[in-house]
Amino acid sequence: MTGWIAAPALVLHRRWWALLSGAVLTGGSLAVYFLFTGGQSRPFWQNFNPTALSAGIPFLYRGDLGFIMFLRVLTNGNLPPVLLRVIPLAAAAFSLAVMIVGRRASLADHLALWFSAYFFIYLSVWEHHYLMLLPPLTYLAARTRSWVLWPALLLYALPTPYVMVGPVGVANAGPWALVYHAVKPLAAALVFAVAVWCVWRNGRPPAVAPKPAEVSFAG
Repeated sequence: MTGWIAAPALVLHRRWWALLSGAVLTGGSLAVYFLFTGGQSRPFWQNFNPTALSAGIPFLYRGDLGFIMFLRVLTNGNLPPVLLRVIPLAAAAFSLAVMIVGRRASLADHLALWFSAYFFIYLSVWEHHYLMLLPPLTYLAARTRSWVLWPALLLYALPTPYVMVGPVGVANAGPWALVYHAVKPLAAALVFAVAVWCVWRNGRPPAVAPKPAEVSFAG
């Protein structure tokens, strides 16, 4: 289901076959899953409902390593509910604007942008979702040679320190909770920043050279 994040880049580059085949495979796999797991469709779609998500996931849930959960920890559980809608929409709008301004960049540049933006658009991000950060991180490292990706790689490679927050599903509220929930989102933020810079650098329209002044030799 997370593959939908590539749709804007595929539309811009007119990769209609990839877009159609992806939609068919996603829809088909969801249909088969719901067919054999009756009653699971409603909980699944609640993942996209900010109100249901806010009510259904307890504060400091250790399995959620997303940006939204980090902000909930940062605000001690007092994150205004309206931000559950505003933040994903703002991240998506910003990414779309960057892609449009840098529309001359390659498809790979744009895919790196959207796959790294995913971590700020999606409401709940679990640890296994961070596998999606590896392709843009690897691509951007080869493409840009940016030093910013070295701390991103270090943070990304760190084992998730569950011992810092306790062995139960809901993390213990303590001094380490903020650190625990900050590591993976910070790595994603660094990769996203490099992706934005890459698209901006490679995708801007070329500067138009000033037209030389015409000199007349007419008497």
